[in-house]
Amino acid sequence: MNQNNSTNVCDNIKEELEAKMLDVYFPVILYLSIFMTFGIIGNCFTFYIYCFKFEISTTQTYVVALAICDLLTCAICMPFDIALLHHPFTFHSDILCRFMVFLVAVIVISSGFIVIMIATDRYRLVCRPLGEQVTIESSKKMLVFIVVLATFVSLPMLFIHTKEKRIVKQCGNIGEICAISDSLKRTIFPFAYYVIGVMCWCSMFIGLMILYSLIAVRVGEIDKVKKHKLRQLLKFASYDEKQHGDISLDVPRFRYVRRQSLLPTQTNFIFFVITLLWVTSYVPHFISIFWKLSIENFYDNVTEEVDQINAFLLLSYYPNCAINPYIYGLCNRHFRSELGHLFRKIRAVSEK
Repeated sequence: MNQNNSTNVCDNIKEELEAKMLDVYFPVILYLSIFMTFGIIGNCFTFYIYCFKFEISTTQTYVVALAICDLLTCAICMPFDIALLHHPFTFHSDILCRFMVFLVAVIVISSGFIVIMIATDRYRLVCRPLGEQVTIESSKKMLVFIVVLATFVSLPMLFIHTKEKRIVKQCGNIGEICAISDSLKRTIFPFAYYVIGVMCWCSMFIGLMILYSLIAVRVGEIDKVKKHKLRQLLKFASYDEKQHGDISLDVPRFRYVRRQSLLPTQTNFIFFVITLLWVTSYVPHFISIFWKLSIENFYDNVTEEVDQINAFLLLSYYPNCAINPYIYGLCNRHFRSELGHLFRKIRAVSEK
C-alpha cells in the first residue's frame, strides 16, 4: 500500500515537473511550431512549382530534392522535437528515440550534401560553361548516392542517443528522456564524433565560400561585358533614332534584354543566401552539443533558464528549412509568377 502511494506521489511529481518545464519550453515550442507551419506550406509550394512548372535541369532536380528534405524536416523532425519538449520526464520509447534521432541526422546531412552539389553545379555552369556538365540522369544517381552516404554517416546516432534516466526530486532516477547516452559520455566516442562533424562543417564552409567567391568574380566579369554591349546597343539605337526616327520601339526590348541578363546573377545570389543560412545555422547547434557534453547529467544540473537557452541553440538549424522556400519566392521572378498563377487557379476553383 505504501509502495503504491509512493508511486502515485512520484507520478504526480513527474506530472508537475512536466507542466513546469512546459512553461519553460513554451517559447521554444512556439518558435518551432511557427517555423513548422510556414515550412510545410512553403516547401509544398516549392516542390510543386519546381517539379511541375520549371524546365527540367540539374539545378531544378537539386532544388526539388532540397525541398523534399526541408519538407520532411518540417513534417517529421520538428514534431518529434516538439514531442520531446512536451515529455522531458516521460519519454518511454528507446527504439523511437534512437530511430528518430537517426532519421533527423540522415535528412539533415542529406540536405548538406545537396547544398554542396548545388554550389558545385553553379560553379560548373558559370565558371566552366564549356566543360563537361552533369547530366540530369547523373544528378539523380548522385542524389541516391548521397542519401546512402548520409545514412551510413548517421549510423553512430543509433548508439549515441538513447532513453536515459533523469532525476525526479525525492523519487530518484525515475524520469526518462531521449538524450546522449550517459555511458557513452564517459568515453571519447560522442566527443570524437562531433569533433569530426565540426571539422567536416568547417571544410564545407571554406569550400562553399571559395566556390561562391569564384562564381561572384566570374559573374562580375560577365556582367561587365554585358553592360558594355548593352550600352553600345542603346547608343546605336539612340543614334539611329535621331537619323531615321523609327527605332524607338526597340529601346524597350533592350531594357528587357538587360533585365533578362540579370536572371543568372539572381539565381546565383539565391543559392548563395541559402548556402550561407544553412552553414551558419549550425554554429549554435554545435555550441549546444559541446556544452551538454562538458557537463555531467546536464539536464539535472543546470537552471531552467540555461535549459531553455540550450534548447534554442540545439534546434537552431530548423528555421533554415522553413525559410528556404520564401527566399525562392522573394528572389525568383519565375517562381513568383507561377505561384501567383497557382493562387489564381485555386481562387477560381473555390468561387465556382
